[in-house]
Order: sequence, then C-alpha cells, then structure tokens
Amino acid sequence: MDMANISGAKCERPGSITESEPSDCGLPKNAKKEGYNFVESFNVAPSTICEFLRVVESEYNARNPYHNATHAADVLQTTHVLLQCGAKKFVSKSLEEYSLLVAAAVHDIQHPGKNNNYQINARTEVALRYNDTAVLENMHVSRLFSHVLGARRNIDIFNGLTEEQYSSVRACIIRTVIDTDMARHFRNMSKLKGYLAEMDGVVDPKEWKGYQNGIAASKVLQFVLHLADISNPAKPAPVFEEWTDRVLEEFFAQGDAEAKENLPISPLCDRKTTSRASSQIGFI
Repeated sequence: MDMANISGAKCERPGSITESEPSDCGLPKNAKKEGYNFVESFNVAPSTICEFLRVVESEYNARNPYHNATHAADVLQTTHVLLQCGAKKFVSKSLEEYSLLVAAAVHDIQHPGKNNNYQINARTEVALRYNDTAVLENMHVSRLFSHVLGARRNIDIFNGLTEEQYSSVRACIIRTVIDTDMARHFRNMSKLKGYLAEMDGVVDPKEWKGYQNGIAASKVLQFVLHLADISNPAKPAPVFEEWTDRVLEEFFAQGDAEAKENLPISPLCDRKTTSRASSQIGFI
C-alpha cells in the first residue's frame, strides 16, 4: 500500500519475486523515500485498493508474453521510481500522483497481444469503434471506467473523491494512457523539448513561466507514464534481456499473423529481418 516502503522482496527477473533483504524499490541509495498516504488523503479503504488491484490483474491476458500483468506491475513500479527521483517536482497536488499511478496499473488492460497497426489494418471491431485513433489506448481507459469500476462499485477507489476531484482524476488517466500510444511519441517529444526550453535555467518548476495552479508543470507529468512504459532498455541485465525476448516473441507472433492474413507486416514484427539489438536501441 505504501509503495515507497516495500520490503522483504526483490525482483530478480520479470515475473519472479524472491524473498531477500528489504528492497530499495529501484531507488538510488541517496533518494528520499516518501509514502503517498492515499488511504487517508482520498478516503479509500486498503481492502478496496487491494480488491481493485486483484480485479485489474485479472483484466490482463496472461497468455501474452509481454503485455500482461507483470508488465503492468513493472510500469507501475517504474512510474513510482520516476516520481521519487524527480518527477514529483512537477506535481502540484497528490491527486496527480494518485491518478498517474492508477493509470500505470491499468494502462494495458485487455491488451490482445497485437498492436494498433494490426487492429487498424485488420479492421477489427475495436479499431472501428475508436476510428483508428489510439485504438488500444482508448479501449484500455474505456474498459477501466465502464467495466472494472462501472460494474463493481465495491472496488471503486474513487468513491471518496469529490466530483471535482473525480473529474480531474478521470481526465489525467485518459490523457496519460492515450499518450502511451507510440504514434504520438515524436509529437510529444517535440512538446517536451519546448517545455524544457521554456524552463531553461529554472530550478523550481513552480517558477516556470506560465505556471498557474499547477497546469503548466502537470503537462510534463503526462510523459512520465510513457517513459516508464518504454523504459525496458534502461533496466539492468538480465531484466532488460528478458523483456526484450518477451516483446519480440509477441511482435513476431503478430507478424506471423499479419503475413498469414496478407496484411502489411508492422515494424519490428518481421522475425526474418528484425534485429534483436537494433529493435531496442530506438527506445533509448
């Protein structure tokens, strides 16, 4: 529950937890470890959060080599580390942290194991529903609010929020999950470079030109989840190697399906031409 104070477990490799010395959760040794205090701040019972996370875990497809619940847990933990290592400077209120961490947990629920390119080219039902725009990302968020929370009010982790807080959380989750769409990567990179140029020489984000009620700085937060989502090449060996093998296994299965269905083979999905090393360099 207090993500910054997890102890008694160490992640050796994806999907593997072993008992060990208290973990530093991936934080540098000199990092200040702080809890989030969400239970008291947002009037949510620990049992409700636990049950919510169990349901979210069940929403992931365990057959996917990569886009499964272990990936979600890894992205959630990485998002936490990024917050603790500096991203919290861009947080104007703890509700943004709450939203971002929930978004990390749910960002790939019901992922079918085939990406947006496949969905669009195969003209699947989900692609038609979301008009070929951030297809899976829209589906993930819709699934959260319409099925996970909508059908099970006993796991509504937002029940203690005011209407204004709920609207803010929903908007943040939608924005950050949709921005994990790789089709938005370079456009968002250009935006981020513009924000950094505007902040040149500014140490405190709250002194950022145009900072009003946290709006300007919070724009940076929407990139944190995307960074966590594609951070595998930055992980230590052997973790990054196993993630590489898992994602390529999933990509190649998609490429095989695309070839069989006479569809264009998506980037990184052709097992005959894709280089294992080169496929990861682009994410660094």
